[in-house]
Amino acid sequence: MSELSGAAASQILLLVDHPVNRRLLAEWIQAQSHAVIAGSDEDLSGPFDLCIMDGTALDRLEQQVLARKQAEAPVFLPVLLLVSRQDVNLVTRHLWRTVDEVVPTPIERFELAARLAVLLRARQYSVELEADRRRLAETLQIIACRYQSLFDRTADLVAVMDSEGKLTYVNPSWLRTLGPAPAEGLACEAMVDAGDRAAFRQALARVLDNRGAESLRMRMLARDGRSVIVEGTVSATAEQGELLCVLRDVTEKERLEEQLRQAQKMEVIGRLAGGVAHDFNNLLTVISGQCELALALLSPEHPGRQCVAEIAAAAEKAAGITGQLLAFSRRTVVQPRLLNLNERIQRLERILRRVIGEDIALEVVLDRAAGAVFADPSQLDQVIINLVINSRDAMPQGGLLRIRTAGVELAAALEGWPDRVPPGRYALLEVDDSGLGMDAATLARIFEPFFTTKALGTGLGLAIVREIVAGWGGWLRVESAPNKGTRFAVYLPMRQATAAPEELPAGERIRSGWETILLAEDDASLRALVRAVLERCGYRVLEAAGPAHAVRLAESYPEPIHLLLTDVIMPEISGVRLAERIRALRAGIKVLYMTGYAAGLPRSEKPEPGSDYLPKPFTPQELLGKVRSTLDRD
Repeated sequence: MSELSGAAASQILLLVDHPVNRRLLAEWIQAQSHAVIAGSDEDLSGPFDLCIMDGTALDRLEQQVLARKQAEAPVFLPVLLLVSRQDVNLVTRHLWRTVDEVVPTPIERFELAARLAVLLRARQYSVELEADRRRLAETLQIIACRYQSLFDRTADLVAVMDSEGKLTYVNPSWLRTLGPAPAEGLACEAMVDAGDRAAFRQALARVLDNRGAESLRMRMLARDGRSVIVEGTVSATAEQGELLCVLRDVTEKERLEEQLRQAQKMEVIGRLAGGVAHDFNNLLTVISGQCELALALLSPEHPGRQCVAEIAAAAEKAAGITGQLLAFSRRTVVQPRLLNLNERIQRLERILRRVIGEDIALEVVLDRAAGAVFADPSQLDQVIINLVINSRDAMPQGGLLRIRTAGVELAAALEGWPDRVPPGRYALLEVDDSGLGMDAATLARIFEPFFTTKALGTGLGLAIVREIVAGWGGWLRVESAPNKGTRFAVYLPMRQATAAPEELPAGERIRSGWETILLAEDDASLRALVRAVLERCGYRVLEAAGPAHAVRLAESYPEPIHLLLTDVIMPEISGVRLAERIRALRAGIKVLYMTGYAAGLPRSEKPEPGSDYLPKPFTPQELLGKVRSTLDRD
């Protein structure tokens, strides 16, 4: 049985100068199933698991042995010294420095076997421990590379800070979004918006105190001056006084959410407006119509004339508010067509001069290259007038208001240009004033519904303008600064075709007639007004309180019926369905729809594009003019 049982087979280097001792040791070690290297001093640099030396070899090779043991570290390379019992100095000088164990001579086999077994097991454990350490280091390196890759590739903004808040590490996303690198020695707090710095400092202090985590939501200032909205967490790491900040850029998310809130607000307004518009417009039509009829009957000296005129003026203002609500929610009945932008401004110029007053100079510069745009005439007027009124109100002490048009070719999008609007050929309408201007906070909110800086403003004017322009596929841009005036620029897609001459307003057309008109309106007061106005001008009116009554009259009336004048929204069936039934009974009959709100109807219940409309509320003159133009159209 081996005297070195339990020790794995190893390579043992013999550096023993005494030849007899070297031979006997070699034979004995080989008998224990170990390999023996009994060579020269140069073998000290080769592979072996344990070295046995005598005193003379150690004196000669002391430095080489030390170097070899240091090269093997942290793996244990044992050295056993054979020494006479009288050579105490040699043992004292080398033990635990160069030599790990001593065996006195003459050698006792059992003592030598025990010492060698301990040293070889220690060597084996050391090798295994180093292998485990290397595997662990490799695993940690893989994990570190993996986390580094996650930090480098994540879209989140990751930064490590010291206890003073200075950046010590940032990932590429942080650099791309915000800019400053740790080498610049910048504190993270310096990048935080002034309004959020106090909350940021408090969050860092709490994390340092309790070694926990805190949620963050704040604005940060990028190197290029952009304001970036971020949210995330700051937490303590395993290192004392070190903080990990993980943030996400939510600027675009905030913008989209704001757009969604605006869209939802518009939807609520639209539903509210649509819910009351039909009945409200009927009432306003009756009020304003009866006022006009009463004013025609009253002499200028009549004491009640002024009261009726005030009622009519109030009804007109109420109609304007209803129209603004419907326009803002895009629920008005629009009839877009090709319009010459310059001609439209020229038609409005006299009205605009009255609107702005004498203390404001109006300068109109029209470029023939502005060309034609596809828009609803009344909405285009509304855009121009609203912008002019906004500029007028910004110049309480008077000033200069300039209206300019131009044709522009945009090969690339301007700053802030929305994705939905492609570059191309645009008609530019500019309204520029020398007024008070606006600061950045006001400028950011001017298009919000119901936001106003005026004591008596509705807060809908500019919101309506933006919605109308967006509906035409255009873009509204604004530039302003305190005490430097404001410039609105409206970009409208230009059409190649030439705009046709505009028709005269309905009230200026011929109003009298002799034709027979089938009137279908469920509101008794409005029906009575319309009948009275038409009959006073020579028309024969067949009055129907609803769709079923209108169909019976169309079936039973023995003479021709020239026009169906019908409300769009009625009980039982819509005016569109009624028109289909009447046309089936009366071929060639013309149809004029009265409506102020048709957006709540399904697509199949809405009048076809190109149909004749009479928007509510309307005046008797507008009614007569539209009836006449519809009857006269081929």
